Amino acid sequence: MARNTAVAVFLLCAVLLLCFPERADCGADLPARQSRQSPVAGSWANGYHRWFSFSCAGWNQFISGLHSHHNDGYEDRRFKFECRNLTITPEQYGSNYTSGYLNEYDAEVDFECPSHSVMREVQSAHSDWHMDRNWNFICMQVGIAPWRNSLGLHRVVGFCWSGCTWSQYNDWDDDVIIPTADWTFITGARSHHDNTYE
Repeated sequence: MARNTAVAVFLLCAVLLLCFPERADCGADLPARQSRQSPVAGSWANGYHRWFSFSCAGWNQFISGLHSHHNDGYEDRRFKFECRNLTITPEQYGSNYTSGYLNEYDAEVDFECPSHSVMREVQSAHSDWHMDRNWNFICMQVGIAPWRNSLGLHRVVGFCWSGCTWSQYNDWDDDVIIPTADWTFITGARSHHDNTYE
């Protein structure tokens, strides 16, 4: 019997909080930050062959890591996600973007959050017929907010996206592990599906 399996990669971006005197552009000289990685903790967001919706609990939390495990008996994956805080104020929230269920079953997933947006919620439906999942991603734009410092001087606080890289593809049926790291958040996902892989 043919197996329906998928390989996936995820787009990870370092999001740095910076203060600019007059404008919020990033420039080339971003400060280096030490990044601390840790394994994805918590419980599974889904059961096999089940629909799920995962959203970060805190109002200023975004998805920073994940762990996915494939089971040959079910021909499905379970997922757990990790969220990290992003230091923002309510004034720095932008609009939400919802991808809608963007892939047909047995098709590729190719998604990136819009500019200056970070993934906040993931939804997935499973088809027993196709033995595959389709995906809906919700991203939130985090932007720029002016504020006054203690001297009454205006400043602009902004976020710079730096070092955005795609993770490595997993091998068929292997676990996908994106460890959480300080200042790094997931902003995209790609997946390839194969009905005939034995």
